[in-house]
Amino acid sequence: MVDFLTITTNNSKRGVIEVYPKFIVKKSKDLMVRGGDFYAIWLEEQNRWSTDEEDAIELIDKEIDAYINKNIEKFSDVYIKKMYMWDAESGMIDRWHKYCQKQLRDNYHPLNETLIFLDQVAKKEDYSSIKLNYPLKEGKMDAYDKIIGTLYSPEERRKIEWAIGAVVTGASKRMEKFLVMYGAPGSGKSTILKIIGQLFKGYTSTFNANVLGSATESFKLEQFKNNPLVGISYDGDLSRIEDNATLNSLISHEEMQVNTKHKSIFQISFKTFLFMATNKPVKITDAKSGLNRRVIDVRPSGIKIANAEYNQLMDQIQFELGAIACHCRDVFLENPQYYADYKPILMMDESNDFYNYMLDSYNTFKEADGVSLKQAWEMYKVYCDDARVPYPFSQRVFKAELKNYFNDCLDRVHVGEEWYRNYYQGFKREMFEENKIPKNIDIKAAASILNLKVQHSIFDDICSEYPAQYASSKETPRKPWNEVTTTLKDIDTTLLHYVKVPDNMVVIDFDLKDSEGKKCFQKNLEAASKWPKTYTEVSKGGNGIHLHYIYDGDISKLSRVFSDDIEVKIFTGNSSLRRKLSLCNDEPIATLSSGLPLKESKKMINFDGIKDSEHLIALIRKALKKDTEVPATKPCMDLIYNAVEQAYTSGIKYDISFMQDAIVAFASSSTNNADYCLKLAAKLHYKSEEEVEVYDDEEAPIAFFDIEVFPNVLFVNWKFEGQGKKINRMINPSPAEIESLFKYRLIGFNCKNYDNIILYARYLGYDNEQMYKISQKIIHGRTKDRNNIFRDSVNISYTDIWDYC
Repeated sequence: MVDFLTITTNNSKRGVIEVYPKFIVKKSKDLMVRGGDFYAIWLEEQNRWSTDEEDAIELIDKEIDAYINKNIEKFSDVYIKKMYMWDAESGMIDRWHKYCQKQLRDNYHPLNETLIFLDQVAKKEDYSSIKLNYPLKEGKMDAYDKIIGTLYSPEERRKIEWAIGAVVTGASKRMEKFLVMYGAPGSGKSTILKIIGQLFKGYTSTFNANVLGSATESFKLEQFKNNPLVGISYDGDLSRIEDNATLNSLISHEEMQVNTKHKSIFQISFKTFLFMATNKPVKITDAKSGLNRRVIDVRPSGIKIANAEYNQLMDQIQFELGAIACHCRDVFLENPQYYADYKPILMMDESNDFYNYMLDSYNTFKEADGVSLKQAWEMYKVYCDDARVPYPFSQRVFKAELKNYFNDCLDRVHVGEEWYRNYYQGFKREMFEENKIPKNIDIKAAASILNLKVQHSIFDDICSEYPAQYASSKETPRKPWNEVTTTLKDIDTTLLHYVKVPDNMVVIDFDLKDSEGKKCFQKNLEAASKWPKTYTEVSKGGNGIHLHYIYDGDISKLSRVFSDDIEVKIFTGNSSLRRKLSLCNDEPIATLSSGLPLKESKKMINFDGIKDSEHLIALIRKALKKDTEVPATKPCMDLIYNAVEQAYTSGIKYDISFMQDAIVAFASSSTNNADYCLKLAAKLHYKSEEEVEVYDDEEAPIAFFDIEVFPNVLFVNWKFEGQGKKINRMINPSPAEIESLFKYRLIGFNCKNYDNIILYARYLGYDNEQMYKISQKIIHGRTKDRNNIFRDSVNISYTDIWDYC
């Protein structure tokens, strides 16, 4: 029996008794009213709350039936008229609406503020009306790992999982954070939001971010009227926020008045955690903007997954939800305060013109630790002209905004020999700095093993006069090096920057990984400790270690790879060291003269040894076309088998593995002898026992080359080493013309994985259409090992510039 209802009777008519519900005006524990109308009712049999008014009607009608059944003996000699709620003529539904809308006052507790998993039993006090369709248990999540590991870097992935974990644990209801997934269209933002939607199905609601930032919209909070735990915007735009007060209050879970259409206004503290995908940066209006400390920006890696594989992986996600939620919970619980002080510096860099002005003047303000309003205003005007800022501040607004970047603003002060009015001092450097020490670093272990700690950097002194510049928002150098006028001593090395180090300096970069494939600081620390003592820094991300050495030898002969996940970084030409100082030691930079790997002497194909292989391929092609004396499948297969086996036993070097599919398909096409032909195809030796011979030729001229492949044309462009040398263009070259290039030491960019393969195909006689199909196969990743298309193509080039990048 519910506590807001009693069943009563009426004997107004002779021989007829009416049985109807009578509603009690009281503060009910079974019925909730919000905004002057029905909100929810407790269903004891189903052990849940329901916001569906139909359930309330059905429950009240059941109470009428229960009352009659209990008192059936009293009504044996009368006609019972049941005044059901569903019967409009009874008028009970009107009494119900009057009761909820006029006679009761708001009395409610927000529903579904706590996740209920499949294996949990909900209580009345949980105020739950729904339940997730999976239990919270550890398990495999291979599809999820593949998706998020491809679309996002480890640090960006951690942001996503930390936020999901906050929702799983319930901490998001008290957390003043807002996750913004910012990147180009099609980069994987909506993919993660879809997974989040599946994880919290029933506890989510979509929202229009544009409406939240509007200054005129009256019903902007109506989209959150059900107080969802998770709000999702798949394509939001907060680049032109008119008023961020509502958004800040929503993220902060403050008590707010909600105005909904055709309903009374009610107050509620939303527990919603917002996730938004956007192609535009969030507008952070000024340094005091609440979004400055609330937004966590997440940027996709830009790497994509092929459509077929992507669809397959997304279909598997539904079977991994429990494991994903459990994993994200553990990520959050590792450090619930991990992003407590997070500042979206890159987002401010892209959306706030005044912040960019302050960043441009950073060194001036930092060195003086103060500035007069007059000087800062003149600097601002010059900056706005140079940067073409569309809407510069007036001096009044500028004066107020500048206060946010200094600790004190003095009306009149004596500095040196001058008196200044409106003088700002105590520059807030921290507003321009990300966390100096990455939070994943084990500081005690770093100090004990390599003596790494926060201290003055010897490197900063040694390289103080070398060109240096801050990194852009894309973490690349901002300017070409021939335009850089600043040196390392001019910049704050705790910010991400690039520096042109001496040519004889090498950096050993340790990026060892744990069993889950994640970079492991502890492993890198232990591996680096086994090397000769030298100046050492922690990498920008905080998981890697950088050892700095001076190399006493020929830098050009060093190999870039020491071992798996340990790289030898060399800085020649316009290459530069990316750096962000956090922890370092005080050891001097040591000198190495041995121990580093040297490049192997490069081999090139001896194409004289391929002649017989070329003839073999030509013979097979004729047989596949049935261009033989007996144009039938069986004789042609006999011819192919005999020719290949003769080549194999005679020691000819060949590789026809790329023709295997065509030969098998040809064999299966036989009308009467398919089994026989397929057995021959299965027995074929598609590769010789030895690879094509190679020889040293360090005297051959160096030539740089590049190719372009289209369905009907092949371009091969090449030039000899040296400035001013003519660029030669071959259009649809013959195999003989391609062979003429092989006498040079060819160098290309990413040529081993593409250009070499296409050249080799042309050399073997492939036509334009066939080469285009190979090109598309490579570009769209439909082969796992590109060199397996033509095993020997890798040796066509002398070297590949890609290896040095």
